[in-house]
Amino acid sequence: MIEGDRRGRELGYPTANLCTPPGFHLAQGVYAVRAMLGDRRFNGVAAYGKPMFNNQLPPFETHLFDFSEDIYGKTLSVALVGHIRGQEVFSGLPDLIAAMDRDSAAAKTILTTALPISGLDAHIGFFAD
Repeated sequence: MIEGDRRGRELGYPTANLCTPPGFHLAQGVYAVRAMLGDRRFNGVAAYGKPMFNNQLPPFETHLFDFSEDIYGKTLSVALVGHIRGQEVFSGLPDLIAAMDRDSAAAKTILTTALPISGLDAHIGFFAD
């Protein structure tokens, strides 16, 4: 995990910011995800890219639902489960927060119908420490 600018927690969506490997290619946008922290599994929503802010080195930011622990220095594995939307630029923070609320609701819907990922063994995600 890398330290971000802590903007997500100010907006009500704290995130785990993950380094992407060199050559990482993923469409910038928002995704429904499953994550493992140790032997615990979590559902969440992730965004790749930050067009309203500095997007030169796009971060992969994962918000875990119903989670509030400090996980710096821990290993988190993330698997993409579904694509929600492409990246958008909003007119201001209220519109961004409203979109984050919609994205979270969409991710929860996708995750209720997604097939289980057994231990993330064959995940298409990546790891961060």
